[in-house]
Amino acid sequence: MRGLLLKVWSSILDMVYPERERCFNCGARLFFPEIKGLCPECLRKIDFINYYCLHCGRVISPEKPALCRLCRSKPFNFNLARSVALYDGMMRELILKFKYGHILELKEPLSELLTLYFHHYYDNYRIDYLIPIPLHAKREEERGYNQAGILADSLGKKCGIPVLTGALLRIKNSQPLYNLGPEERDRVIRGSFALADREKIKDKVILLIDDILTTGATVNEASLVLKEKGGIKSVYVLTLATGRIQD
Repeated sequence: MRGLLLKVWSSILDMVYPERERCFNCGARLFFPEIKGLCPECLRKIDFINYYCLHCGRVISPEKPALCRLCRSKPFNFNLARSVALYDGMMRELILKFKYGHILELKEPLSELLTLYFHHYYDNYRIDYLIPIPLHAKREEERGYNQAGILADSLGKKCGIPVLTGALLRIKNSQPLYNLGPEERDRVIRGSFALADREKIKDKVILLIDDILTTGATVNEASLVLKEKGGIKSVYVLTLATGRIQD
């Protein structure tokens, strides 16, 4: 009975408000969403981060040390990294649809979440430029777009920060990293990036934008190139999702 009433009510609303927005993930109709393009039910299923490593931002247990095992075992080249949610469940589903499913409308809710967390973590930092982690030209041609670039463009517009899409280049078309361990990721990603415009970024503060931070190998290598070759003062990182670190 309840299901029938909901269908009737939904039909009435469609007649009264035929142009109402829908959730870009599940298609539910939206009235006053907290996040544009994402319904409250999908939003509730995102595992937002509460306890995280103070350096890399990966999820840790509240009983564990303030730095995760990886950050205690080796220095990273970025100054700080933060993420919105755990790469699991709903956030994983949204990123996969956006990244591989070509549902580009998801840039609206995903970039809005990034914006909220940018203000939460980086409002007091003087960020000069946003730089999206680039794809290799061949990979971007196959996919048709760079998801990090789309997110960075949207975040830049919302926060009033310029985006540099050509300053950092991906010169090595390395194999996918998702099935590799930390040491293998470091080896494979080494030598993947180069600079195209040193003078524009010299002595600047950069915020790298990407969709996922797993072990941090990609943003770490990019940060190394920016600092060593570009004379960057500080490199920070913001991603939609990150993994969980077990000590």
